[in-house]
Amino acid sequence: MKKQNFLHKGWAYRSVSIMLIFALIAGCFSACGTAAPQASAAESAAKADAVQKYLETGEITDQPVTLRWLHRFPSEEEAAYFQSLADEYTQMHPNVTFQIDTASDDAMKEKLRVMVGGGDVPDIYYSWSGEFAAKFVRAGVAVDLTAYQEADPEWKSSISEVYWDDGDVDGADYGVPFRFTGGAMMYNKGIFQELGLSEPTTWGEFENVCQKLLDAGYTPMMYGNAQPWISAWWFTALFEQMVPQDIRETDYNADTGEWTDEGYVKALALMQEMQNKGYLNDNINSMTDDQATEMFAAGMGGMFYTGLYNFDPMDEKMGSENWDWFPFPSLEDAVGRTNTVVGASDLFIVSSQSEHPEVAVDFLKFLTSKENQTRLPAETWLTPVVEGSSTQDNSSAKELDFIEYVANESNGFSEYLDTATDARVCDVLLENFQLLYDGKAPEEIMKEVQQIAKTVREEG
Repeated sequence: MKKQNFLHKGWAYRSVSIMLIFALIAGCFSACGTAAPQASAAESAAKADAVQKYLETGEITDQPVTLRWLHRFPSEEEAAYFQSLADEYTQMHPNVTFQIDTASDDAMKEKLRVMVGGGDVPDIYYSWSGEFAAKFVRAGVAVDLTAYQEADPEWKSSISEVYWDDGDVDGADYGVPFRFTGGAMMYNKGIFQELGLSEPTTWGEFENVCQKLLDAGYTPMMYGNAQPWISAWWFTALFEQMVPQDIRETDYNADTGEWTDEGYVKALALMQEMQNKGYLNDNINSMTDDQATEMFAAGMGGMFYTGLYNFDPMDEKMGSENWDWFPFPSLEDAVGRTNTVVGASDLFIVSSQSEHPEVAVDFLKFLTSKENQTRLPAETWLTPVVEGSSTQDNSSAKELDFIEYVANESNGFSEYLDTATDARVCDVLLENFQLLYDGKAPEEIMKEVQQIAKTVREEG
């Protein structure tokens, strides 16, 4: 692989005041009792000087630096990819070495909680988007990237604002996006052609397709809810459309959420009605998403709501010519946002505790270079975010269509409920997403959500 010098062409050198540099590296922790290690005035000045130099020249220090890096991609091929990037960066900068730690989803959440609580945050760490990332900003353990973006506008512009928005907190970017996934409606092309069906764009058209599939003896929609995160995808999309945006954003905020809007009840009732009409498969709560995937691939259902992660596997199971996808349908009477994609980009955040935040940022620029992003789908199952990094050589035609839709045709992401909301509220929702299909009344479900939201507001 060609080694790169990250003194980018078009680097816009800027003079940034020492006071701004101190703001970039300083961290002020929340009232949870966490305390950042106290740096001496000389150490703080040295950090500020190093950041200032980097912003003006693009040059990192020649002093020894060890970057601690935490990511959530422990599988063999993924870990190998990220290790190779660290190794190549060290070859470019022999004074920089890495200590890499990995953890899977649930373990990552616990590891981050312990690290932040103990005031021992890695230089670079993984984060989901939304409220999950915002917590780190409020805790004072995330670096504001504004000055780095202004100094290198080419880097910022290489990644669509759709993805940068996932790390935005109060108008500033704190997370560097590096891959994304999102939801799509798959459909069986053979069955659609047999029945003369077209891709629905509205909810009314979607229900008409469901009815025609049911009348022809097919299960309209495959749906595995044994792990209710897939229901979270459905209700992320429906809440987005059926609740006014300002109200929904207020409710997703742990400090202000009340969850009293009638749109939530209507969304729950809509899916319960889908089940009662026979549009969803039987035994929803005992079927896993993997089982639903296999049943759709075997031709047992007309449609299947899934994610970009299933595009390649579905090609292998069905053949690429036998399935296609369409965006989540828009409700005709939507009061919220339509034409959004349930999903998000994953982020890497630079710790404000890092002794060399400028080196951490420089490495993330290397990680998100077009060359390394082009390698990402070729060497792993992950989908890159840098413009032009998904090509015919590393992605299928359907993947390219989906990426184009997300970046340039959709209205952006609808962030997953389990990262956009407080965990205590989300736990109640997830539990009830199963009980809904056992017949629990939507009104009763939302009363429980309102109760936990009240507790969260009071307890903080």
